[in-house]
Amino acid sequence: MHIPLDRQQSIPLYLQIEEALRRAILSGVFVDGDKLPSTRTLAAKLAVSRLTVDNAYAELAAKGFLRQRRGSGAYVSHPLPQLALPRPASDSTFPAERFTTLTSRLDGYPDTPLPDNIINFAAGVGSPKVFPQEEFRKILLSVLSRHAEEAFSYGEYCGYYPLRDTLGRILTAQGIPTHAEQLLITNGSQHAISLIVQSLLEPGDTVIVEQPTYAEALGLLRQHRINIVTVAS
Repeated sequence: MHIPLDRQQSIPLYLQIEEALRRAILSGVFVDGDKLPSTRTLAAKLAVSRLTVDNAYAELAAKGFLRQRRGSGAYVSHPLPQLALPRPASDSTFPAERFTTLTSRLDGYPDTPLPDNIINFAAGVGSPKVFPQEEFRKILLSVLSRHAEEAFSYGEYCGYYPLRDTLGRILTAQGIPTHAEQLLITNGSQHAISLIVQSLLEPGDTVIVEQPTYAEALGLLRQHRINIVTVAS
């Protein structure tokens, strides 16, 4: 298929490639199980870097349109239709086990009060007592004054570009050459872990984690039927 690229657009090239392939999959140009060109082949055809195609394929995999098999290649995977679940009766118990794990609570608060000398890290959230509230207020007002109503709308698909650009410069200065187009801002660590699991792992794969580790990550891995091996940290 022909993938037109507009290098004058502000949309990164990998997202243009991802959108073109996604549209082709949805329109039936590619059927389930079709093998896509290797990243090297497609990169040469489109005159882009191999990393650009890697990022496009990773986006497709994260959205469920692609399965990447180690040593074999990338294969089309049409997303399965969402099945309508039966509406529970008003007196039925909410199936909390489907949305939480047995090893942690989403709010991070223990069932019984902790001693005063114990710091609770269960929720992964810093103490509000040390949060720089005044500095945060000034920054928020500055953003509102500069961007007005735009500050309340959805931003760029991969995250605020100036932030990604700054992070890319920091990583480059630390010896990891990185461009803003290679970075994705996620909505928290669980979002990032979920994308990694969907992109790189398949049911039956094995993951090594520290013990103890982030409990919600364990729940996510179990939902994807990933084997977990723990090592002492």
